[in-house]
Parts: sequence; structure tokens; C-alpha cells
Amino acid sequence: MNFLVSNCTYCGTSKIRFDNHGFNKVNNYQWDIFSICSNCYKPSVFRISMRDDIGSPALINDLKDRTTLAHLKNTNLLDFFSLGELVTPPRDSVKECPDHVPENIKKVFDEAAICLALNCFTASGAMFRLCLDITTKELLDQWLNSNQMADPQPNSAQKGKLFNRIEFLIEKNVIPPDLKDFAHHIRLDGNDAAHDGSTEKDEAEDLLDFSELFLERIYTNQKQLELAQARRLARRSS
Repeated sequence: MNFLVSNCTYCGTSKIRFDNHGFNKVNNYQWDIFSICSNCYKPSVFRISMRDDIGSPALINDLKDRTTLAHLKNTNLLDFFSLGELVTPPRDSVKECPDHVPENIKKVFDEAAICLALNCFTASGAMFRLCLDITTKELLDQWLNSNQMADPQPNSAQKGKLFNRIEFLIEKNVIPPDLKDFAHHIRLDGNDAAHDGSTEKDEAEDLLDFSELFLERIYTNQKQLELAQARRLARRSS
């Protein structure tokens, strides 16, 4: 059996030996290691990455080709690998972001959903508000690009404050009017998370539902209509 040395987040022991019982190859250079603390005997999963200074190319190639690291008997894996993040599985299933959402917005939604699955409700609420904030900024930029000669243009408050931006986009029908209450629920509950740290599970789940619906209406449904129209035109021209 091989081992590695790290701090245990269960018992708080520093620089304790972890005996390695399972190996999952992430790619040629990274592994997830299932390890047991030698003090409290509780399990952790560590991600390790192959170091650049471990020796000959033959050794590097050998490790890259392996499907397990169990052959390294009585060896500290940190002689060959650097210790990365502690892999923490979510407590609940993670809700996926709706389809066709821009990648930068999807990244924020995904982080909010992961926080919710980990029962980090305040962090989740703040991230869902950020998701709305970024979405409305991008929608406003799109409107400005398409309406450069329109009069009046949005003022500084409509550009800088989320409440005013939502109201402007609803007035211009960029955000469908029936989404107004959903948008303001996300804004208000997200404010509570960001400023008061008072978000509970039910509120975070509401923010998930409202954010999912909002993004579906703004991005998913619109893209589905565009794809359906493209298929229709393709059938007509064939």
C-alpha cells in the first residue's frame, strides 16, 4: 500500500499519513486518490498531479501508461505528484444550467447550483443574483448595439443599478413583462444573501427555480425557435 501526507479536515491533524485505497485516473497527469486518515480513519479524496521533476522520461511514461498506482508499494505518492484540491462530492444532485446559455453566465449558474447542492445557501443566493446581473448587462449591451440612434438612451442608473436595468429592459420588451416578478425576486433575495447573509434552503431553492425559468425564457426558448426555423428553411430548400 502507498500513502500521502496531508492535513485531515475531519480530525484537524496536520501532516498526517493517509493510506491510499483507491485510484481514479483523471488524465495522463492527474489522479483522484481515495485515502484514509491514519488518525481518525475517515476517508478523503485528493486530486494529485504529476510533478515535472520526478526523474527520467521512462518513469514519467510508465506512470502515464498505468491504470492504477497500487504498484507503488510503501511509497509516498508526493515523491512523484503534487497535492491539489480536496475533491468534495455535493450532498444533493446538482441542477444543470438550461441549454444555449452563454458560457460566462452558465459558469455562474453552475457555481450557484453547486453551492446549493453543498448546502451553502447564502453563497448560492449571491451567485444567482450575480447570474441575473450579468445577464441583464449583456441584454442591455445587445439593445444598445441595435438601437444606437434611439432616443432616449438608458441613463446612468439604468446602466449601473440592477433594479433600473430590469425596468428598462422590461419597458423595451427585451425581458418579457411576465418575467418581471421573477427577475425582482432574484434581485431582492439575492440582495439578502449578498448583504445580510440570511438565505435559507427554501429561499435558495426558489432562486434556483426562478433563475432557471428566467434563463430558459431568455436564451433556451429563443434558440430553440431559431433552430426550428433553420430546420424548416432547410426542409423547404431541399
